[in-house]
Amino acid sequence: MAIDAFLKMLVDCAGICLFGTQVGGKMPLIPWLNAVTGLGLSAEDYLVIGERVLQLRHLFNVREGVNPVRNFAPHGRIFGKPSQEKGPARGLTLDYSKLSKD
Repeated sequence: MAIDAFLKMLVDCAGICLFGTQVGGKMPLIPWLNAVTGLGLSAEDYLVIGERVLQLRHLFNVREGVNPVRNFAPHGRIFGKPSQEKGPARGLTLDYSKLSKD
């Protein structure tokens, strides 16, 4: 899982479409990045860069007072607001505050 997160950060930083990296054949991401930057880094080096970006994002959020547990607010549709009119979840609404541990 961590490697996937590091790769996503790397793709985001490079400005590459994430969808494009997930479909089709094997994308030569590392050779492309080396051609653009001229650095000649290995795949492991680029994953370290992705890890550092991920850590920096978390540190920024901590500095700004964002707590992922406290500040996470899923869309109301996830909890049935408004409730479904048809199907097995018809009329069902969940209370998000009862689902989280404080």
